[in-house]
Amino acid sequence: MDENNKRSEEAIVENVEISEVIVEDSVDTTLQSSDSDAIVVMNLQNLINETLNRINTISEEVKPLDEMISNVLENDQVYKKHMDDAKEAAKIRNATKSEIMKRPDVSNIANKVKEKKADMKEAKESLSEYLQEYARLTGQRQFETPEGTVQEIVYSAKLVKRS
Repeated sequence: MDENNKRSEEAIVENVEISEVIVEDSVDTTLQSSDSDAIVVMNLQNLINETLNRINTISEEVKPLDEMISNVLENDQVYKKHMDDAKEAAKIRNATKSEIMKRPDVSNIANKVKEKKADMKEAKESLSEYLQEYARLTGQRQFETPEGTVQEIVYSAKLVKRS
């Protein structure tokens, strides 16, 4: 019986040691996973910052070039005359449009167009929310319409300065 107890104790000790190693490996893997996630996030932040700097640099390089072109155009007499003629024509066009838009039949249609555009904007915002929820719930980034057309769900991200 002593020998059996001894073997049982050895087996228990061995199982405990194996369990400890598995737990340590699991903790190490979790730590490594969170470490690698942190590294990926840091690298991504660096890429974002580098790209923002590149965009700012390019923007600053374009400004003086745009000013050079503007100066050349402003100093060209033929271009200046055409611009003045275009401005005068635009004033006449806008005045004519304004008078036409005051007519009741055209005004009613313009109001309907505004309403439809507002409805369209609202519908597009709703669709965006529905697609995000669909993608989250199903894990799919494609959607098949009733007509059988398969469309991909695409996201667009941008940075907007907060005030």
